[in-house]
Amino acid sequence: MKWALTPARWMQRLGVDRLIEKLGINRLLPDRLQRMQAQLPVLKSPLPELPEFLPAIGAKRAKVALFVGCVADAMFRHVHWATARVLQENGCDVVIPRSQGCCGAIHYHSGASQPALDLMKQNVNAFDDQSIDAIIVNVAGCGAMLKDYAHISEELHHTGGPQDTATYDHDSAESKFCSRVKDISEFLMSLGPIAPTGEIKLRATYHDACHLCHAQKVREQPRELLSLVPGLELIPLPETGILDEDHPCVDAGDHETGDSVKEPELQDVPLDEARGRTKDNIHVPQRYIDDLNENYGGTKLGRQEMDGEMIEDIEGALWMRDMIEGCRVETVPDLRRVVIGVDPPASAGGDGTDSDGAGYGKR
Repeated sequence: MKWALTPARWMQRLGVDRLIEKLGINRLLPDRLQRMQAQLPVLKSPLPELPEFLPAIGAKRAKVALFVGCVADAMFRHVHWATARVLQENGCDVVIPRSQGCCGAIHYHSGASQPALDLMKQNVNAFDDQSIDAIIVNVAGCGAMLKDYAHISEELHHTGGPQDTATYDHDSAESKFCSRVKDISEFLMSLGPIAPTGEIKLRATYHDACHLCHAQKVREQPRELLSLVPGLELIPLPETGILDEDHPCVDAGDHETGDSVKEPELQDVPLDEARGRTKDNIHVPQRYIDDLNENYGGTKLGRQEMDGEMIEDIEGALWMRDMIEGCRVETVPDLRRVVIGVDPPASAGGDGTDSDGAGYGKR
């Protein structure tokens, strides 16, 4: 994957990607590849690979291993470096096994059982070091998969398949591996974090990653860590639905509508209205706008989200009208709360708007 991104980096750096979009050459690609190319962020110059060992700073308090995975290491290696630095500052020796691989979640969820099992075995062996106090993960989806290795292994090996009741051996290598997997926030709060001294004057909120909240049951630790940062004012995100296990997030679909939000069931729902282009939205922090510009400026995604170019079948639009129509739903589940985000007009004549709807309620 790292090698696969190299041509994309050079295309972005030389402006070739924008040239082929302008000439329409990208339309020769299959639809799926066109969408993938449109959503590819601006790729920064890759950082060097993490070394196999990084020593604790100050008194040693623990020895941990860092899971870097595949996609995360290829696209977000700077996050791994930041994670390692925080662990070092908290008195942890950090080991990064070279023999580790992908967590296997993509293979498992797509039904590729044997490759998933092979990757499980590879990672269990890679982290088979009894001197390690914890296996640290900073990606919610990967952490959820790693923590479930014992159950998944038993499920895939069980002759009756996942429908049969199967219990796993708590003394197995997979079980011992799972018991040591910790999200970075989960581990630091159990270790007792050393309060940071650097000040960040910012008002921010925290939105739970679904796999971290639901699958790993890690909710308060990230907030507790953020509360330690001097100058950072953490604003609660009300009624996200994620903190309530009885009301998980439910996607209500993506629709195009020619009318404003006037449905009877929404009359008594508090609404926060934001109009115009994203970069003109007064409710969005400037740092967020700057980050979007840096990572997506000039791309198809940037043109749609930042500049409001979501108009009917314009060349380079991320979503065409027929694709939007294909996303319609016949019925909407019983929801406790509905959130509607309305974009600029979806057609050149201004006769409609594109809207994203999301809600939560009991499944």
